[in-house]
Amino acid sequence: MSVRRAALTPGPLLAFGAGLRRGALLPSPLALGTALLTALATVLAAVTFIDERALKGDWMATFDGDDFAFLAGAAERATDDDDGPELLILGSSALREAIEGPAQLGQITGFRRVATLTAGGLTHLEALQLIDHLAPNPGRLVLLELSERGLSMDTAESQGLIDAPRLPLDGPTFDAAVAAAGLRPRAPRFEALALRHARFFLARPQALRNLLNGPPQALFHQADQLKTASAADWDRWERRLAGWYRALPAEADRNTLLYVKLIEGLRARGGRVALVEAPRNPALVERALRAEGAEAGFRDGQGRAQALADAVRAPRWRPAAGILAQDYVDYAHITTASGRARFTEALAREIRGLR
Repeated sequence: MSVRRAALTPGPLLAFGAGLRRGALLPSPLALGTALLTALATVLAAVTFIDERALKGDWMATFDGDDFAFLAGAAERATDDDDGPELLILGSSALREAIEGPAQLGQITGFRRVATLTAGGLTHLEALQLIDHLAPNPGRLVLLELSERGLSMDTAESQGLIDAPRLPLDGPTFDAAVAAAGLRPRAPRFEALALRHARFFLARPQALRNLLNGPPQALFHQADQLKTASAADWDRWERRLAGWYRALPAEADRNTLLYVKLIEGLRARGGRVALVEAPRNPALVERALRAEGAEAGFRDGQGRAQALADAVRAPRWRPAAGILAQDYVDYAHITTASGRARFTEALAREIRGLR
């Protein structure tokens, strides 16, 4: 006798799961339309509401060390007209970390306003992006960082910073300098800031939290939070310095031209410019100079730096000359209180002598 088996029917949970899978793989026209409208609304909102005001208020900064977001905000605030005496520090975090603070430097130099336009790894090429965002001010003194890092930048790195900028800033001065140096200016395809610099904004989705909590406050001495360096770290930094020294003779002509354009742009906005040599750990420099070709490149760089200062008739200062190796946490950042005090005083002496 044959036995007929009952047909298997899915239970309620299996039926629900099957429906869920069908819905996920084959969304309904209503769900698909809603998703598309939401995406379109997001893009329109970005185009409409994300403009220079979002940068000016530091609304795009995601944490207290978001240097390039804070720098963009400081640059936009620098467009405000103010012709009073101003000390402007322009360079990488190495220059920022070396001073005790804007208030201390202003107090001992007599400048009531001290502004810092700095960011970790900021290059002279990126500093050119700031020029058209500075309000004219004949009372301004700019302390411009000059480094072997800048003089040795190769074409590939420079072009990469143009094509994929870390700063959401544009201007004719930057484009003209780039072209003069034989590099290819970026050609944005959009008028809206949020689309023209989509990479900058899309990298900061956490900035939406600022709508609830407000933007974070910038941390001035970020290097104080760096961990103790390992032997591998010191070896890596030694190779980095040696690489800059070796590359410098072949790359310096183009980069010197960019420095000249930067200085001309700063002077066109009013005021004077002084070149400040970037701080470097003397013990690590000594180690790096042992590498083949490094010492010749180092000496070439020192000569070119002085030639640049002479050509543009700007003073060249070396306030880090008396800073000891133990005052550095790495190859470039001074973190001890005594080291910062000595650097600040040495820098202040130069400023007072210029005034």
